[in-house]
Amino acid sequence: MQSSDPVVARDGAEALKGWGTAKAEALLWKRLELWHEQWNVQAAQLLHPENRDDEVLGTRLVEAIAQGIAWLTDPAKLRRLNALCVSHEQHDQVARMEDNWKDGPKLEIIVFRHNVFWPHVTQYEY
Repeated sequence: MQSSDPVVARDGAEALKGWGTAKAEALLWKRLELWHEQWNVQAAQLLHPENRDDEVLGTRLVEAIAQGIAWLTDPAKLRRLNALCVSHEQHDQVARMEDNWKDGPKLEIIVFRHNVFWPHVTQYEY
């Protein structure tokens, strides 16, 4: 998770999102803060092809914190998360998640072909 290799760190974030314990949340926040510190002042550099892995790492960290199954990322945490976003896409993604909390937690159930259900509660997909 703390690897300097963005692909290794990205894979770690994705694993912790789905399989980590509540203790993993703090590790993800710490790694996102380090990523933000590195890229916030040079956000335009993330658009260069050679930095694609770093861009994806930031997005995966944001998603892991926002949607990790072992903790709840409520509106206060989403605001903190938004402050650590660097790209417009990340900000937009977190803003959509925040919208799902405006009138209390939003529940949405998507039905495919009348027999496949895809429930969502706020930003969490089940």
